[in-house]
Amino acid sequence: MRALTDDVREEISTMVIRCYANDCDVKPEEICKETKIQEELGSDSLLLISLLEEATQNYGLEISLSNIGKYINRRPLYTINDVIDTFCKIYKYGNDILKL
Repeated sequence: MRALTDDVREEISTMVIRCYANDCDVKPEEICKETKIQEELGSDSLLLISLLEEATQNYGLEISLSNIGKYINRRPLYTINDVIDTFCKIYKYGNDILKL
């Protein structure tokens, strides 16, 4: 398990918002943590794979897509904050995320 600092959480938050802004063709400042990813942005789950690839490169994460899929099936992602929290947990717990 890794320590999740405020700086890393902020970096993850910025990464998530930037990726959704780019993918959904909106300005980052138009996205807040309460923004609904499907209803308001029209995004789909494929963006999570891009986010995972970026997070893996930036932070050296080791987690399988299967484990992420199982985790998200139990805890669906509705808002930007849900995505940020999930990626923070991936950062902190890696494949052990399923034990949460």
